[in-house]
Amino acid sequence: FTHEDVNRDENIFSPWFEGDIITARLFLKIETDITAFVVSYGASDRLDVGIAIPMVHVDLDAQADATNQRIATSASAPNIHQFVNGTSNETFRRSGSASGVGDVVLRGKFQILRGEQGGLSIAEDLRLPTGEERDLLGTGATQAKTFVVGSLRLGGFSPHVNAGYTWSSNASDETEIPDEISYTAGFDWAVSPRMTLAADVLGRVFLDSQSIRVVETTFQANTNPGGPPNIVSATFPRLVAEQGDSNSILGSVGLKINPFGNFLLTVNGLFRLNDEGLLDDFAPLVAVDYSF
Repeated sequence: FTHEDVNRDENIFSPWFEGDIITARLFLKIETDITAFVVSYGASDRLDVGIAIPMVHVDLDAQADATNQRIATSASAPNIHQFVNGTSNETFRRSGSASGVGDVVLRGKFQILRGEQGGLSIAEDLRLPTGEERDLLGTGATQAKTFVVGSLRLGGFSPHVNAGYTWSSNASDETEIPDEISYTAGFDWAVSPRMTLAADVLGRVFLDSQSIRVVETTFQANTNPGGPPNIVSATFPRLVAEQGDSNSILGSVGLKINPFGNFLLTVNGLFRLNDEGLLDDFAPLVAVDYSF
């Protein structure tokens, strides 16, 4: 981050010492643990409905290392523009945590095509803003997602594909959640009667979303307050916001194990395949299913 005084004319720095700027390096660590309770009910042989209730815990640690860059005052006023500690450098730290219910999801899915080797379904998700947005437990927006699900069965090998579109309401006057195109392609492979290997590629395209990038920015200042202006320049990296589509691509590999009866254990790993968006390098998933 960079901060410069807003009372600057484009060509004349008045007063001259406002030519100094503050740069800050930000370090941010966010850990999110989600335990989701999911229930599905077969209303008919073609229609099922369900609900997912996530319990979310978030830990956040933030640190900013700030420095006064004396491009205007280094020679004429070296003791000006100090932090509370009396120096030109200061570190600010904050941390916090929150727990609670996340955004609840309601789902309905209807099978429109059925064959011996596959089928095609259409589904609808309604995501409710039940999670507290200010604590990072939810988005604060109501979202409706329509998507299709297709699958084939070729012996023990079952490829599948999903594709959908999500409409989002504004979370608040300050926050806008973008619409989204999502897609998934992968397969399940039954390597034994009780074990299945699963692999997927998951893509999400956030339409006209706000993203942050780093640009090199040149700042100017006058170093001679008592005489003819002596204009100097300095270049620092700066974060800027821009609007545009953002494409997030994830990979997923795991196992589904049926140890006994109607129990199903899923062990999975989620990892990123590109560098767009705020994503974890690796996220583990453990799930237990029971059908009756």
